Order: sequence, then C-alpha cells, then structure tokens
Amino acid sequence: MWQWSSHLVGSQAANTAVMLTTGGWALPLLGASSSGASFNSMQQDIDLFGEEITPLQMYTVALGTGLAEGLSERITLGQLNRIKKGLRASGKNSLKQGTEDYIRNLFTKKRSNKSGD
Repeated sequence: MWQWSSHLVGSQAANTAVMLTTGGWALPLLGASSSGASFNSMQQDIDLFGEEITPLQMYTVALGTGLAEGLSERITLGQLNRIKKGLRASGKNSLKQGTEDYIRNLFTKKRSNKSGD
C-alpha cells in the first residue's frame, strides 16, 4: 500500500508541477512526453528482446498513448484551475485561519482518541 501510494505521489508530482507552471502548454507537453516514453519502450523491446513491432504499430501506439494522456490530464488541469481560483478568492487570511484550525483540531483530545481506531 505505501509503495503504491509513494509511487503515485512521486509520479504525479512532476505532472502537477508542469500543469501549474506552464498554463496552456501543459497538455501538449504531457502528451508528447507520454508518446515519446511509449515509443522508447517499444524500441527497447525490439532491441533487447527481438520483438517484432512494425513502425506503423509503434507510431500508432505512441500517438494513441499521447492523446489519451493529454485528454485525461485535461480533467486534472480543470480541477487544478478551480482550486487555484478558490484559493485566490478565499484570501490569505482565511486560508491561514483554515490551516491553523485544521492543525489545532488534529491534536485535540477528541481527535487523538480516533487515531487509535
């Protein structure tokens, strides 16, 4: 479980950073990266194991993988944009107060009893 969780966070951290910093370029960049990784993986299979993959198959799979990555990350980009808008609208004071309240509630007696469940 922990290995899966840490892998998920580690692999998505780069994608999230790209989406937060590149704006409209995020989807083409992530799609191109995914396409290239897919193509390289198939090329390694050919070089190392002698798999028989035609160039048409390689380009079709790489293009499909890139398109699927770009389309799926579009959902994530929309979610991140809504989160950013909400944080901006809430103001710095309410974000700070909410964070302090959350941390304070983590250490209350009522909350600490639940951690042992």
